[in-house]
Amino acid sequence: MISSVPPCPPPSFQLQRSKRTFKSPATSNTPFPPFHSLLHNCSSMQLLHQIHALMLKTNAIADPFHLSKILSFSSSPDSGDLHYAFKLFSLIPQRNSFHWNTLIHGFSLSSSPEQKNLLLLIHLLFPPVLRACGNMSAAFEGIQVHCYAVKCEAVADLFVLNSLVQMYFKCRLSDNACIIFDRMPERNVVSWNCVIGGFAEMGMWENVKSLFWDMVEDIVVKPNALTLVRMVTACTKSGDLNRETCAPGILRIMGFRMPIRNTVAWNAMMYGYVLNGYFDEAISLFIEMLILGAKTDEATMITILSACSKIRKFAYWPSRYVKTGQKEVALEIFHNMPRKRFGVMECLDYCITLVSSLSACAGAGALELGKWLHAYIKRNDIEMGATLCSALIDMYAKCGCIELSLEVFESMQCKDLVWSTIIGGLSMNAHSKLALEYFERMVECGGVPDSITFIGVLSACSHAGLIEEGKHYFLLMTEVYGIPPTSEHCGCMVDLFARQGLLSEAKDFIDGISISSNGTAIWGALLGACTIYGNLELAEYAARHLLAINPANSGAYVLLSNVYAKASRWSDVRKVRNMMKEQGIEKIPGCSSIEVNGVVHEFFVGDFSHSQGEEIYMMLNRLEKMLQNQMISS
Repeated sequence: MISSVPPCPPPSFQLQRSKRTFKSPATSNTPFPPFHSLLHNCSSMQLLHQIHALMLKTNAIADPFHLSKILSFSSSPDSGDLHYAFKLFSLIPQRNSFHWNTLIHGFSLSSSPEQKNLLLLIHLLFPPVLRACGNMSAAFEGIQVHCYAVKCEAVADLFVLNSLVQMYFKCRLSDNACIIFDRMPERNVVSWNCVIGGFAEMGMWENVKSLFWDMVEDIVVKPNALTLVRMVTACTKSGDLNRETCAPGILRIMGFRMPIRNTVAWNAMMYGYVLNGYFDEAISLFIEMLILGAKTDEATMITILSACSKIRKFAYWPSRYVKTGQKEVALEIFHNMPRKRFGVMECLDYCITLVSSLSACAGAGALELGKWLHAYIKRNDIEMGATLCSALIDMYAKCGCIELSLEVFESMQCKDLVWSTIIGGLSMNAHSKLALEYFERMVECGGVPDSITFIGVLSACSHAGLIEEGKHYFLLMTEVYGIPPTSEHCGCMVDLFARQGLLSEAKDFIDGISISSNGTAIWGALLGACTIYGNLELAEYAARHLLAINPANSGAYVLLSNVYAKASRWSDVRKVRNMMKEQGIEKIPGCSSIEVNGVVHEFFVGDFSHSQGEEIYMMLNRLEKMLQNQMISS
């Protein structure tokens, strides 16, 4: 943080803490200089360097008063030097509140972006400290931190103000929280949620409802999904269920007034129905949710299964939900299935259920639950047939745990039906050469590759950039094994050429094959490569064919727009974007997921439905701001 230190004082400044060879003022024969007067009349940093050096020589720096005076002068934004002050501060063995206040105050008055960043770092300390005070109901300490935040001007930060509101509510000081909220120069949705949530935790339901409707009428800030969750919680816990302003009435009113009816909003409405005994209504809402294509999550599963358990509606097998993309529902239903001894037909059904559940784990990236299912299979001595082993290998591979996939594969006595699965899994996890080795091993063992096997092989060649090998295996597939190429095979070959920048070879390959109506993978691979390498003419050619197959393909429009933007053809960019708007085509948001403690968290572009989304995005915004300041200063 400190790039340099002024050349003065001399090296004795650095020797102060390591070599105490100077005589103390009491034993020195030299008269003790009047440092108090010197420091009081000091007018420049050059003079302060000389006074500081003399104090080090006579060991007068040991006096806390003198040390504080030097720090105070060097922290002054007018005549001081904050680099020097920070260096001095770092060498103080026992710092007190005056030292901290002096340094922070100096940084707060600085106009330097670099030094402002240091102050931002200090401001970041307040929210976790205030959170700790609130969690411990340490009101006295929280008030002290509040005073300290005022002194160093941290209360200008909305993040700190929101933390203060939360702290006071947790300490049962709602009046203090309301004063801060009322005096906020600006409020965001987090500010409103802090107050609404605080009153809800204190059981002050009328205040919750009043604030909620005030927020609805606010011009700038509108309720989000978390606001609805807290409102529903307040209504259901109030016990006043007959009023129209409580659940389920409030659910229907606000559920359809939300700016975006996202997953959390749906969950909140179902949660309110279930808590109030409206089980059929909860199930009806769940069906409506699926019909409209809304995404489900773990909270959805738990809520709807709770409703089903009350009215004994466990009629759906996990496989049905897997087929419709409701993987989380499938997993939760499996969790709630009875554990008992089965007959032959029941065992067959149960194995199908296990395969479906493993497929759901693979699709959702739920590695921990997949491991639990594997352990369950072993613990109950369930026969590991080829289908079940293939499902396990696929699940581990798609969850990024290829070592366990190989472990399951090698433990099998008969591998005839799972070669394609392990080759595809290795290719998926960037083990391209190992995938090709397993293919050769398969052939040596007398295995006969099929269409799916060659998709994994060609994909491995594409990922590793093995052009000659890719050509060899494509000819092997068509001429030796007589397997007609599908759009997936051709897409892998186009991707193989395109990744290496061989766009003309990719086009020649396409011209030499007959493309079926399902050629999205082929033209999509070519268009994506044109975007990377900036081949505008070929990009337009690929986009025309791609849109001829599917006029509503949002990816084709976006990629073509990116090619135009790269070529600075902004009028064409606007034209493509306008075409999307006119046809009502929206870009499908990207999605990423992470499993934490056995729970899979998914994040979509522009999606704020995560239960901790507000805190996550606020921290991201703060980090972005700090990075921007660093870029400006550099």
